[in-house]
Amino acid sequence: MYYAHTAESGEWQPIKDHLINTAEKARRFAIPPLKEVAYLAGLLHDIGKYSKEFQNRLLPGGESLKVDHSTYGAQLVYNDNKSAARFAFALAYVIAGHHSGLPDIGNKGENEDESALRARLKKTCPNAEAWRGEIAIDYAAAKDEFAALLSEENFGRDEYEFAVRYLYSCLTDADSLDAEEFCKGRERISVSADWDRYYGILEKKIATLEKKTELQKMRSVLQQQAISNIDRDGGVYLLDMPTGSGKTLCSIALAMKRAAMKNKKRIIYVIPYTSIVEQTAALFKETFPDLPVLEHHSEFDYDDVRTVFGGWNALLDENSDQSVRDIVKERTENWDAPLIVTTNVQFFESIYSNRKSKLRKIHNMADSVIVFDEIHTLPARYFVPCIKAIGQLTSHYSCDAIFLTATMPDFELLTERFTGKKLGALDLLPDKSGYKIFDKNTFEYIGAQDPVSHMDGEKSTLVICNAKKSAEQMYRACSAPVKFCLSTYLTPHDRSRIIADIRDSLKNGNKPVVFSTSLIEAGVDLDFECVYRELTGIDGILQAAGRCNRNGRQSKEDGKVYIFVGAGRVGKEVKAKAEIALSEIKRYGADSIASGECVREYFAEWYDFSKFNMKGTESLYDRTKREEGKKLYEIDFKRIAEDFKLIETAQMPVVIPNEEISDILAMDEISGSSLKKLRRYSASVSTYEFKKLYEAGVLCEKDGIFILADESLYDSDTGLNAAEESKEIFY
Repeated sequence: MYYAHTAESGEWQPIKDHLINTAEKARRFAIPPLKEVAYLAGLLHDIGKYSKEFQNRLLPGGESLKVDHSTYGAQLVYNDNKSAARFAFALAYVIAGHHSGLPDIGNKGENEDESALRARLKKTCPNAEAWRGEIAIDYAAAKDEFAALLSEENFGRDEYEFAVRYLYSCLTDADSLDAEEFCKGRERISVSADWDRYYGILEKKIATLEKKTELQKMRSVLQQQAISNIDRDGGVYLLDMPTGSGKTLCSIALAMKRAAMKNKKRIIYVIPYTSIVEQTAALFKETFPDLPVLEHHSEFDYDDVRTVFGGWNALLDENSDQSVRDIVKERTENWDAPLIVTTNVQFFESIYSNRKSKLRKIHNMADSVIVFDEIHTLPARYFVPCIKAIGQLTSHYSCDAIFLTATMPDFELLTERFTGKKLGALDLLPDKSGYKIFDKNTFEYIGAQDPVSHMDGEKSTLVICNAKKSAEQMYRACSAPVKFCLSTYLTPHDRSRIIADIRDSLKNGNKPVVFSTSLIEAGVDLDFECVYRELTGIDGILQAAGRCNRNGRQSKEDGKVYIFVGAGRVGKEVKAKAEIALSEIKRYGADSIASGECVREYFAEWYDFSKFNMKGTESLYDRTKREEGKKLYEIDFKRIAEDFKLIETAQMPVVIPNEEISDILAMDEISGSSLKKLRRYSASVSTYEFKKLYEAGVLCEKDGIFILADESLYDSDTGLNAAEESKEIFY
């Protein structure tokens, strides 16, 4: 008998059982065009465990033995199917990388990376021929299925690459779940949602919203227009609702109605900013208390059981010692949940990763409704691969996508320009005549005038700067009796406290002046009488305007948004956006920048990448040069993953000591949930600033965590700042 795993109980799992279980799970996970291929991947993935070397590894004392059991199956499928190379390589990638990650193809020479697929296909593996006595391999059904997929119209490199990732996801999740079930002695229960019922709950909630003012009435009209149009089949839906028109509730209503109509497995709500993920997830949990909502982002703390778990309690088994924390942590691994709220980073970096830990969830993206909030915020350098990924999901994996933003680019034009394919998007709000009711601001360009000297001091005022140092300097120069400063120099804990103080100050009529970076532009529901925005892209200016006269308490003429030119240093991308915005302001006039024509022209200019010399753009905008002359199956999965980092500007966390975390900092070893808690008390600095702090000797290190040793450098009102005694630390 040959074995695959040993459980803690001492029980042994036969390889044959594991291979068949994994194959059946993978087939169940896969969409119809790939079911037999997924089954075959499951049947072959661990066939190398039939070697004596691997069997010895399972014996007591054999844990330290290193045995490559993945390469054998890849070689087997490759050698048996050389005449069907695209089929053979697809399975070889998936099987060879099911532990270590999808590899690069490698070159045909002898001096290549040993981890590359071609090198591994030449490798001498331990003899595992004993499989022939237990497993029957039949390639026919899988080859026919894959050949049919390849013959589909417009099936090209992007389709092939995504299909390999998808197969890898089906295999690795099936493999992990079968091993988990055997070793832990329990099977995970899949969770589904009655989308009709949840849509009904939401429909009642929307119906009870106040409709007294003209703005409230028009908000309802727009929501109903969008909801009526979601009945039409579009694949991609555009929802460009004005700021203040109730986009969040409307979008989840659309997603739930669509999910109910098409019997979708799940809804995935993708958001650019972590802070908005937390707020949105909290809203959904409050609205649907018995619906398991999975919140997945870098700051989520699995130990916080007070507010976040809601509907997950129903999965607790009286006969198991598993906690809700364990359930949620497990579901995060593969996104086995009906409603997922996550970030752009988690979503797109999972798709373009080559690692099992991220790719494992891709198969659960299929057959979903995916809402992309603030879709216009996708970084320009990654616009093309992100749009291509969405196109794959909507065209081939039974997904519907809803693009949500108040400043909508012409996605039809851009998609066709960069992918050569039509997006086929459907506008959910073709009648935009009611938008004028949400036009609550006037815009004025004031050039290089200093906002501090320009403001009259009689209105609550928000000043948004492009750089953290600029916001801090203006804050210090301002003599207003009530003032606040917001930036990532502050810890998230202090930012939350300050935002609460700002809200109270506004409520009490104190006329505060707030100096902030762009972090306040999205997801922070504050209403100022006057806003100053440093010159940036049109989308950023309009986002800032959403904080001015937000609730329509003033006339449009009094709701002033001033656009100024700051003196601080900014990155190349912000500078390029600002240049385009300034040309649009000169062409249309500052007070017309919110017009649809101006917004479309701005985005058309911004996405004309040939005008910008951004470092490294070629590898992501257009890989054709790199891939020229390569066959369909010659893909560098590892290199693509290394190239794709959605957050490009590296920020280093610096822990700010205080009583709340003193017990954690005193631990012998800091790990797990303790690290999550430390993020709430960490300020973010650039790598340059971090280097200067480190060289100045004001940081101490513990378990790879850097802690501020000189507490005088942190001000709970302004954050980690350039105080007089540390000027040389900062630029």
